[in-house]
Amino acid sequence: MNDKKRKHIFFPFVRGSSCGRKPYKKTFQARMSRRKTSGSTGFFKRFFKVVISSLKILGFCAVLLGAFIFAEDIYKNFINMEDFLIKDISIKGNYFVKEEDILKKAHISFHDNLFQIDMNEMADRIRKIPVIKTVVLKKSFPGTLMITVSERDPVFISGERKYLLDEEGIRLPFESENFNVPEIYGFSYNTMGHIREEHREMLRKTVEAVRRFYETRGEIPLGVQSVHVKEDRYLLLTLSDETRIKLPFSFEDKHFERLVLVYNDLSQKEVPFESIDLTFKHVVVKKKKESQKM
Repeated sequence: MNDKKRKHIFFPFVRGSSCGRKPYKKTFQARMSRRKTSGSTGFFKRFFKVVISSLKILGFCAVLLGAFIFAEDIYKNFINMEDFLIKDISIKGNYFVKEEDILKKAHISFHDNLFQIDMNEMADRIRKIPVIKTVVLKKSFPGTLMITVSERDPVFISGERKYLLDEEGIRLPFESENFNVPEIYGFSYNTMGHIREEHREMLRKTVEAVRRFYETRGEIPLGVQSVHVKEDRYLLLTLSDETRIKLPFSFEDKHFERLVLVYNDLSQKEVPFESIDLTFKHVVVKKKKESQKM
């Protein structure tokens, strides 16, 4: 062929081919043939890889399961040893409640295993005893259970109902004649005999007033016989000699300091009086049918 004819002959080239002049048709057929061969081979390779990976995972899980079952058997044999049976039960903090009552409520015996005791459930059962306020349980291996309780102390007698109450207004199952505590009036009670929730703030102020009186009374040789609470207006403390002390509901330390000064001054002057009113700016002392400002 001459040069002129060669100019009109067109050979398609494959882009990026190293030879640069390979015919497109032959290259395309070869490529399709290789793709068919390599596609089937790659599929089987990927399939076997997935199968082998799955078998490895299953084998690992089987080993873990076997180790867990083995460890569980060891643990069960360990905790069921006789060395961990309860051999000693120590109870502290109880004064009003008998030890046998606590053990009965706890549902515990010397044949129980320390590892198999649910401490939270046991504490909840003991706490249902009305006198018990808090419960702390502790295991001391190999075979000791320690129970520490705190009891509710009677601080008042319900004046209307004549039963004992603690500082939170919880009714206590004791005989009131056995305790020398003040009577309180002006509260309402629920069906269980506890002071109602809406009167808890009044009770808290009453407890604080009695406590501050005993802390600051100094030479006053008298105790509090009863307390009358008038809503959120004032508290009326009656002492053991029938002297009445009227305090504002929002009392402060200065009210008790003034009470001690006035009481001691009247006692030294031998002035008979019936009450001391601290609800005003000036202290009002009521003598026999008359009032005197100081």
